[in-house]
Amino acid sequence: MEKNRVYVGQEFRTNPLSAAPGGSVVEVHYQAGIKVYDNIKNPKAYVKYIMANSPDVVQILVDGKPYNS
Repeated sequence: MEKNRVYVGQEFRTNPLSAAPGGSVVEVHYQAGIKVYDNIKNPKAYVKYIMANSPDVVQILVDGKPYNS
């Protein structure tokens, strides 16, 4: 069964660069669902922050591919 997929809106984003077009798409998979962030300019730093602050992450995809640090 497909998990709930939520596309995080611009109004919930804190980095002003995310308002500019371009960059990567980062999908963060949790037990309960998936959050999708687009226009990520520095995916490595973004993933590092998520991993440090979200212990319940199951998987992260960057541009559709599994992220390997």
